[in-house]
Amino acid sequence: FTKPTQGNCLNRILYSTIEANNALLENNLFVDLSNVTIDSDTSQKGYLKNNRFIRTMVHGRSPAIKIIGDSTKQSKDNVFVWTNMLTPEGDGIIIKNQQNFSFVGIDAESWNHNKKATYPGMMNVFNTDFLSVFMSEGGDANQIGQYFNLDAKNIVLQGMRIGPTKKPGIILGNNVAKLLTVNTQNIGLTK
Repeated sequence: FTKPTQGNCLNRILYSTIEANNALLENNLFVDLSNVTIDSDTSQKGYLKNNRFIRTMVHGRSPAIKIIGDSTKQSKDNVFVWTNMLTPEGDGIIIKNQQNFSFVGIDAESWNHNKKATYPGMMNVFNTDFLSVFMSEGGDANQIGQYFNLDAKNIVLQGMRIGPTKKPGIILGNNVAKLLTVNTQNIGLTK
């Protein structure tokens, strides 16, 4: 592809996977994704820019959301609004090589419960300049997995209500420069 796929509205997609490898997706709207995984790898070519994912639900599949960009971080300004992940057997969310990324409203329940996960956290973010998460909640019934595994340069977490885990609920990587938490009652800490 030499021109981006842009300005589209994809509505009411059921029991499927949205796969966007080596794609150029820009200014698209994805609405009402029911039991739909998202799998995008633009590490070799392509990008995702300014796309909106509204009401994404995934049940029993993993990774639920995987978005991998290139090392120059062309991908940016993508937003998920109301994301619901029910018992992903392994990884929940994997985000890598993004300029910025935002989530508004996440509910996750019992991730990594079959120990097939590559990463320990429900949300795993790497090599990203800015991550914003607003209103995230949920819990791991087995209390074995961390909620956040974050290695983004700048992070804002607002309104967290995460259930307890046996290990710390948040892991911060070596590249974290600034972390701001607001109205964070729990991030999965038992103590």
